[in-house]
Amino acid sequence: MEPMRPIDQLMIFFQTDNSPMNIGGLLLLDTPEAEKAGFEQRIRAHLEPRALRTVIGRRLIESPEHYDSDTWFQINAGEIKRRIFTPKFPAPLSYREMLDYVTGRSMQKLELDSAPFEVYILDNLAGPRCAIYLKVHHCVMDGIGFQSLIQQLSDQGGDLPEVDASADEPVPAPEVWKELARQRFEREGPLREASARAQAEAQQQLGRFIAESGHQRGTAPLMAFGAEITRQRTYNTVSFSFNAFRATAKGLGATINDVFLATASGALRSYLLARGQLPEAALIGHCVSSTRRPEEHGLFGNRVVSIYPELATEEADAGVRLARIRAAMNLEKQRARIEEPLQDMPETPYGARDRRIAFADPSILGAALGSANVVLSNVTGPEEALSFAGFRMAGNYPVPIVGPDRFLNITSRRNADRLDMGVMVDAAKITEAGEFVEMLKAEFARLEAAAGVEAAA
Repeated sequence: MEPMRPIDQLMIFFQTDNSPMNIGGLLLLDTPEAEKAGFEQRIRAHLEPRALRTVIGRRLIESPEHYDSDTWFQINAGEIKRRIFTPKFPAPLSYREMLDYVTGRSMQKLELDSAPFEVYILDNLAGPRCAIYLKVHHCVMDGIGFQSLIQQLSDQGGDLPEVDASADEPVPAPEVWKELARQRFEREGPLREASARAQAEAQQQLGRFIAESGHQRGTAPLMAFGAEITRQRTYNTVSFSFNAFRATAKGLGATINDVFLATASGALRSYLLARGQLPEAALIGHCVSSTRRPEEHGLFGNRVVSIYPELATEEADAGVRLARIRAAMNLEKQRARIEEPLQDMPETPYGARDRRIAFADPSILGAALGSANVVLSNVTGPEEALSFAGFRMAGNYPVPIVGPDRFLNITSRRNADRLDMGVMVDAAKITEAGEFVEMLKAEFARLEAAAGVEAAA
């Protein structure tokens, strides 16, 4: 029995029919042809006991009268089995067909009262590989947490805590639950008081920072194709040399994340300019900065603060564009450190009920989401190659969310010596997604050349 943190509940409110809040990963596994027949059985036997002993082996139950947080309860082993699927296809899927299948599954909502995840074992692919598609609701974890989950589920994940999987964890009777919550709220009184003081101080610091730095966040420019998101999606993957990204960043006096943002910005400029859709004002990116403290390493839930850098897409010169992105990110990171205490929301009696009422107001929800055109996220990943049931992970591709009022999400994740990216677009807006991916490659090549780095093979 583990209460959901208030910030995690917000991820449920952000979900719409056109934007399911599913964090996903497409894991490509090297699979010799002779071992394909046994792939499903080996992966199931590996995943089922490990998934049960992680945070996805739970279901979410609403508290009586919403007095307490919605709360997670352990599920039984049979429920884990029911969340792992092996779809059947009449013929081996091409890479494009696999991406389209994953796209369709990513747009289906997860029912949290059973389990917050689904796994699809894709064992009928053309070529010497099979795949796993894993999706988890965003209320369970952020991108760093998702990568930690992948690590736990891998062969390199080590020993996981034992759980009683014989039956679902019992849910207390309403009067018992309310009394347990009341006692917890009483114990946490000093924490709420400390949090209120920290938030008040943070608001004062934020005011001083804005006054002294002159930092004002821009408003995302209106796009020619509008802001309202559709259910249409196109998903692509692209992979770069991690060492090339690192060398390019070093050569330009930037960070890997700066180069990632500059690559995306340059590709967006090229794509929109070619179609007469480039706004005069810079596009705004929605990124996140981790708030995880050292003692929170390995913990799940959402431990991030949103940041909104201008992407300098109206700037023709790539060097100037990178410099502006670096300056914008520097200010946003400073602001994020100040705003970190504002993400700490200790629960209060009937807090879950009050948040439901507040976030039913679209203006409150919109303000919480912030003003941005695209989502750009660079997440840490394993330095060494992982494997699952002995099959080496050749691809660690994010399957991103395109949120309300956004039209594109590029998420990158390290995979040993590669930087694997998932590119998800609203297909009604970015109609030639494959061409956009080629522009990403071309823009990074230009940055490599500017840094004096020899292009990787």
